[in-house]
Amino acid sequence: MPPPHLGSYPLEEAIAAATAAAALLRSGTTPRRSAVALLLRRARAIHARLVVSSTPSAPPTPTTFLANQLLSLYTRLSAVPDAVALLRSTPRPSVVSYNTVLSALSRSPRHAHAAFGLFRRLLMCEPGLRPTAPSLCAVLRAAGETRDRRSGGAAHAQAEVMGFLASDIVPTVLLQMYSRCGAPRDANQVFDEMATRDEVAWNCVIHCNVRYGYLDRALGQFCRMVRGGLPPTESTLSSVLSGCGRAGDCRRGRALHGWVVKSEEVDPDMPLQNALLDMYSSCGDLDTALRVFDRIETPDLVSWNTLIAGFPGVGDGWSAMDAFVQLKAVQFDERVVPDEYTLAAVVSASAALPAIFGGKPLHAEVIKTGLDRSVFVGNTLLNMYFTNEEPGSARNLFDSLTHKDVIMWTEMVAGHSSLGEGELALKYFVNMLQEGYKVDSFSLSSALNSTAELAGLKQGEMLHAQVVKSGYEENICASGSLVDMYAKNGALPGAYLVFCNVQKPDLKCWNSIIGGYGNHGNSEMAFKLFGEMIRDGLQPDHVTYISLLSACSHCGLVEKGKFYWFCMMTDGIVPGFKHYTSMVSLLSRAGLLEEAVDIMIQSPFAKKCPELWRILLSSCITFRNLTIGVHAAEQALEQDPDDISTHILLSNLYASFGKWDVVAEIRKRMRGLMVEKEPGLSWFEMKNVVHVFSADDECHSQIVDCRDELLRLKGNMGLLDSCENELMSKVYTADTPSSSCQPNLKFEISSSSKLSTLTVFKRASSELPTIFFWLQEMSFLSLFCRCHPQKAGSYCHSILFLLVFVGLLHVHGGHSQTCDSEELAALLAFSDGLDRMGAGLVGWGPDEASCCSWTGISCALGRVVQLDLSNRSLSRYSLRGEALEHLGRLGSLRILDLSANGLVGAFPATDGGFLAIEVMNISFNRFTRSHPAFPRASNLTILDITSNVFSSGIKATALCSSPVKVLRFSANAFSGDMPTGFSQCKVLNELSLNGNGLTGSLPKDLYTIPGLRRLKLQGNQLSGSLDEALGNLSELMQIDLSYNMFTGIIPDVFGKLRSLEFLNLASNKLNGTLPLSLSRCPMLRVVSLRNNSLSGEIDIDFRFLRRLNIFDAGTNKLRGAVPPRLASCTELMTLNLARNKLQGELPESFKSLRSLSYLSLTGNGFTNLSSALQVLQNLPNLTSLVLTNNFRGGETMPVGAIEGFKNMQVLALANCALSGTVPPWLQSLKNLNVLDISWNNLHGNIPPWLGNLDKLFYIDMSNNSLSGELPESFTRMKSLNSTGDLPLFIKNSASTGKGLQYNQLSSFPSSLILSNNKLVGPVLRGFGHLMNLHVLDLGFNKFSGPIPDELSDMKSLEILDLAHNDLSGTIPSSLTKLSFLSKFDVSYNNLSGDIPTEGQFSTFTNEVFVGNPALYGIGNKSCNVPVIPVEVSYDSDSAFMLLTVEAGFAFGLLTIWNILFFARSWRAAYFQMVDSFFDKLYVITMVNLNRLGRKWEYKDYP
Repeated sequence: MPPPHLGSYPLEEAIAAATAAAALLRSGTTPRRSAVALLLRRARAIHARLVVSSTPSAPPTPTTFLANQLLSLYTRLSAVPDAVALLRSTPRPSVVSYNTVLSALSRSPRHAHAAFGLFRRLLMCEPGLRPTAPSLCAVLRAAGETRDRRSGGAAHAQAEVMGFLASDIVPTVLLQMYSRCGAPRDANQVFDEMATRDEVAWNCVIHCNVRYGYLDRALGQFCRMVRGGLPPTESTLSSVLSGCGRAGDCRRGRALHGWVVKSEEVDPDMPLQNALLDMYSSCGDLDTALRVFDRIETPDLVSWNTLIAGFPGVGDGWSAMDAFVQLKAVQFDERVVPDEYTLAAVVSASAALPAIFGGKPLHAEVIKTGLDRSVFVGNTLLNMYFTNEEPGSARNLFDSLTHKDVIMWTEMVAGHSSLGEGELALKYFVNMLQEGYKVDSFSLSSALNSTAELAGLKQGEMLHAQVVKSGYEENICASGSLVDMYAKNGALPGAYLVFCNVQKPDLKCWNSIIGGYGNHGNSEMAFKLFGEMIRDGLQPDHVTYISLLSACSHCGLVEKGKFYWFCMMTDGIVPGFKHYTSMVSLLSRAGLLEEAVDIMIQSPFAKKCPELWRILLSSCITFRNLTIGVHAAEQALEQDPDDISTHILLSNLYASFGKWDVVAEIRKRMRGLMVEKEPGLSWFEMKNVVHVFSADDECHSQIVDCRDELLRLKGNMGLLDSCENELMSKVYTADTPSSSCQPNLKFEISSSSKLSTLTVFKRASSELPTIFFWLQEMSFLSLFCRCHPQKAGSYCHSILFLLVFVGLLHVHGGHSQTCDSEELAALLAFSDGLDRMGAGLVGWGPDEASCCSWTGISCALGRVVQLDLSNRSLSRYSLRGEALEHLGRLGSLRILDLSANGLVGAFPATDGGFLAIEVMNISFNRFTRSHPAFPRASNLTILDITSNVFSSGIKATALCSSPVKVLRFSANAFSGDMPTGFSQCKVLNELSLNGNGLTGSLPKDLYTIPGLRRLKLQGNQLSGSLDEALGNLSELMQIDLSYNMFTGIIPDVFGKLRSLEFLNLASNKLNGTLPLSLSRCPMLRVVSLRNNSLSGEIDIDFRFLRRLNIFDAGTNKLRGAVPPRLASCTELMTLNLARNKLQGELPESFKSLRSLSYLSLTGNGFTNLSSALQVLQNLPNLTSLVLTNNFRGGETMPVGAIEGFKNMQVLALANCALSGTVPPWLQSLKNLNVLDISWNNLHGNIPPWLGNLDKLFYIDMSNNSLSGELPESFTRMKSLNSTGDLPLFIKNSASTGKGLQYNQLSSFPSSLILSNNKLVGPVLRGFGHLMNLHVLDLGFNKFSGPIPDELSDMKSLEILDLAHNDLSGTIPSSLTKLSFLSKFDVSYNNLSGDIPTEGQFSTFTNEVFVGNPALYGIGNKSCNVPVIPVEVSYDSDSAFMLLTVEAGFAFGLLTIWNILFFARSWRAAYFQMVDSFFDKLYVITMVNLNRLGRKWEYKDYP
């Protein structure tokens, strides 16, 4: 309807008519473009008439009113500039005027930024006006439109000041603003502060959380919305389902789907159905997605696209093709015509199929539909061709496209690089730059990978410059490729420099640098970097172990290789082909051919990869092993009969044994194969030209010059004899070079040869005099070559290489050196004074003068500089004796290692000896008296006297006269007050005094050591309080003050200790609250505060402790709830909050603790076991869960809905007052070792499947109400019926006649404890098959029948309790064969006959037989024989070594034994012994640190 003519209407009626027409226009009744232009002209005419008709005498109200009408008309017509101009020209605008224009500005993306200035004008330049709620809403919408969080925050503050947050509309718009600005935390805070929430607010906050990945929060809000009585809309459900699909959470998405089906208030519309389809497709559940799709009455194009796009995720290209064909068959609706997204999805899905069946027909379809110019479809087609290894087709497609974007160019670079066509990849990269496209990190990374494979260092350096120029120097993808490029090109200094500049290297960077050093023979650096990677919290993957095994193979480090192989298997990494190749190569090259065969037989590649057998065959030639060599050749030829290399190797093997007839037969067979060995190619680059050549190459353009040069070199070889005497005389008369010689030596020669400079780099240290000697020789050789260029020719290069090699060998080895006579005499005297234990010192020859070749000795110029006689590897007998004073006569000795021997007596006087000593390690011996000090040793750096018997005081002043950095005095017998004077050790890094008898408080000067990194005073008797001066030690990385008697509060000074990684204050008497400043230590990995008297709530802000691995605050007085922010520690592996006063439910946020392995919450007041298990089952690495003595409200044991815990090894739910039956979900815990559900109210029969858990060896179900007979499956438990010892069990020692002495305890005993129930039936005879069972407790039940004779077959049985049953018959005399039986009880039964008196039965008292009236012999047994207490003898180091084998398992068992339900004193004593062994904090900490691959004591100074 066109607007009325302007001339016949008053202004008000004209504006009203135009506004009505604009409103009608917006409804779509009239043609839009022409009508808008017509109405806009009318509006401007009205505006002009309004301006003309205004007079100074006219009242302002009509003018303002008319202006507002006209402003509304402009905004309806989207004429925002006209509206702004009209507002500025209005003399007295109202708030409505401003609101109208502000609303229009906020809706226009081009003009939204102008809304802020207009609002500022309303606020500051209009004194009579005050913004209203719509004003604030418009500004907030503008902030969201422009993503201007700062302006939005200012508007938020203004709304709060003006009181608009109480309105219904402003908070909702605030939510939308923060959501669009990427501030979900602020949006949630606004939502939580809202007084009333409508469905728009709920939808907005849920959509915000889903959009930014906070699915748990969104689902929680969805549940709150439903519980609050507000029905969710289709939009709400679509958002939540989209979040489930994005997170891959099919379980909760399925639950929402069920809610939608059951809900009567939700009518699924098309967007909701598509959201369901997208959720199932994204989660990989294509079967359910297809069922959802089939139920959509009329699928639209979005439905089809979603379905087709789901197939690539599961690799089902054929189904995607079928769906596309069905879509093409739908012709009745134009809405389902395939578009570019459809074709891109189906091409992507079919990329894994052969191109002739999938990709190429689809390419033809793309051309037919006219979408061949689409960049989006073109990218997927390129990827398809490269996936099918058809780079030619990809290039043809690329050349045919007229429009290309940076993604397409990057695809060309990456595709050629992945196929090994590095030259073409670099060509496209250069063309991409020439076309003016801006490279991204991915294209740079692909180009760098190409240069790495081509060994193009110069091109790689140019790309490095491009990386810096493009600003991607800190990008982790580009940096990782740079490290890889330099490493593969052999430029290790460059690789290391780039690596050091990466702020937080990812696993790819670590693997590249480790592989670079390993492949180039620097295994020591590779291992060091691997240790740093572990300390950085990264878990090695299969690529890491390939690099490590390759390094071991290159350097022949067999033991190291075996160690890393074991670590890889322990980490659950399945070895691949390259792992087996490296390991077989390592073992074969070391001559361990049988071990190589064993490991190959175990591999899945033995029958399909002849390369492994060829490696073995090659080593059989070297080590002359015909049997294994022939077998290896047979295996290789069986898989590839025509392999020429195997025939050649087999021929060489027979030739090495002189079997020429067989060699002739093999050569004849090779000729029959009509194949030739493909020659190897080499290449080098000179003057930007690449030269490729091979053996017998006749094609090179300069082949004649090469031959002439070789002939000339051969002639020059004869010059050596004539020049030898003159050469050697000048060598020995040459002047010694000045002492200013630099560590890097460069030798330059000039001759007729094209090569002019040779550079040899060698780090100079103690070998500097030797290098000076060789420098003389090199200097003369350089002089000789300059003076006689015609005679010497290029031979100088050959002899120069030879001299450099021999010189460096002399520096490194020194095996041909002759010992200094005085030092030889000192070594012989030292050797003669030892008690050699019948074997002597291996590799020492007292009649030889070349002591530098003896085992453990390293020399420089005939002087002993290193003496390593440690026995850490247990490769020889330990040294005994005390004749050590002779070692002080070794004047150049820098390193002395006598650790892990049995040396005794006092360490010799050190006043006049060991002047050059730098490192002294005499740990793990039996030295006594005063500790050694070296006041005249000016270079002493490390002194380790750990685990000796040194006593009296510590001479701190004498020790600090040297630049000592490490003092390890742990596990000795030092006593008295903590010594003062350590402050004089200005460069001290580590002070370790663990396990002594020191008393008193910490001296004040201890807090003044500026560079102290490790302070370890564990296991002393120190007291007093901790001083706030602890914060002065800003370099501290490790603090261990556990097992002392410190009192007072923990000083809150940790904000100054920014490098702190390890804090152990356990087992003291500290009180107060947890120090809040711990949250300011971002490097913290271990915090142990257990067994103190700390109180208050856990208020530490864990969001900043991202690296935390262990948090142990058990056995304190902490209260309140477990903080949800603890879930921010995503690397947390151990959490112990046992024996506190915590309460409430377990936070749902614990689902984020994906690395958590051990969790103990014993002895608190937690509730809702079902909810806790639902949360914890999402933790894939959880192996130990101890929840004993909680949930005291009489809860029912959860029966279903538990699907996780696949890796659970230890589960303890004892003393929780649980009711119900044994839950069936336990049978899915295939890795379970320990199950403790004792002291509950469980009833019913024991399920038979419990005995089918193959790894279960400890079951405690005592003190319940279980009934029925014992299941026969208990007699077939695989973990208990093996004839061999399991590695976790007690190692049986020889019988002493008094039962097993528990001095070799390495873990818990295997046990079956079912006492105090209502079990009936006989004692199973099949128990005799349980060869590894140590404890069988069936007391206080209703068992009947005789005691089976077969129990005597339980060779490991130590405790047998059958008391308080209805057993009859006699005690089998065969039980006397149980030589380890130390506890036996059959009291209060109906037994009769004689009591056996042989074996262990001679030690049992009457109390274990009472209550059996017909039992004969009770009166003859002594009633005064006491129960022998079990004592454990061990030291901390032995305990540590025993526990490191199964770290995670051992730690998981630590708190199970805190349930002291044992009624008998002997039973309590037995398990108290076990508890006392394990419940040591240092064991807890060290075991877990060992599991993480960290050795704190030797982190910096191994």
